[in-house]
Amino acid sequence: MTFFCLINWAVLQLNVPLGGAAKAEVFFLIEGTFNMTRSMVLSSLQESVPEGECLALFQSGVHRRLGGEPLALILGKASFLGYEFMIKPGVLIPRPETELLVSEVLSFCKKRHYSAPFVLELGYGSGCILLSLALKLRSLTGVGWDISFDAYEVASDNKDQLSCDNVTLHHGNFFEDDRVVSFLDQSNVIFVANPPYIPTPDIATLDASVRQFEPLVALDGGSDGLSFYRQCFSLFKGSNIPQFYEIGSGQQERLGALAEQCGYGDISITNDYHNIPRILTLIGV
Repeated sequence: MTFFCLINWAVLQLNVPLGGAAKAEVFFLIEGTFNMTRSMVLSSLQESVPEGECLALFQSGVHRRLGGEPLALILGKASFLGYEFMIKPGVLIPRPETELLVSEVLSFCKKRHYSAPFVLELGYGSGCILLSLALKLRSLTGVGWDISFDAYEVASDNKDQLSCDNVTLHHGNFFEDDRVVSFLDQSNVIFVANPPYIPTPDIATLDASVRQFEPLVALDGGSDGLSFYRQCFSLFKGSNIPQFYEIGSGQQERLGALAEQCGYGDISITNDYHNIPRILTLIGV
């Protein structure tokens, strides 16, 4: 069997569940399991596929994808802002929309001339937000918390892999760690979070690839999806610390009202690439 035939077989297998995305995912799966670049695959289309572990991994990956398992979990990695992050079960898979959260923080730092910000993050997951910021701003000091030990292990591995010595990761509850309050007195402090924001009743309606394969602790935002925002707004109430949040679809008005009730004056919303309100920014009180 040639690589051309193998690719066609896999595309036919995945065409029904994935539609137009099937071919792209098959190429990613080929590249990941055979350890080949895209150009290597294209130049090898008429060559025979070697029997062995790589072929078995590819075929297994196709069947796992047919079962709804996300490609990132099958490959054990995901791309975020051009960086590669290791991904394992128990950790939220980075989304393209979340890249906008990083971009908003970077834009703010540039406008305010924050060359060495002190960034606090709630719920770092794979570490993609905080570590990407640390890579973009080498003078940054970053401190993150996640209640999941799976996340702590994965993010720590990503931190080492990306050589982000300017970041410290904690395993624990952000709201119960006394160190958080002490950090608020640092210069140029920024808070960033992509908290769980799916309302508990809506969890059952999520796509099976999310519901069955991604951690509930990173999805469930309480009865109305706003539980973590309330805690954060309360914690930072009365401070001038800029806060950047990813938010769920349709939550912008309620979150804006909550922020106003807490005394925040400078409230802005940024839409994502699909024109959906996605980033909430609070600056000043």
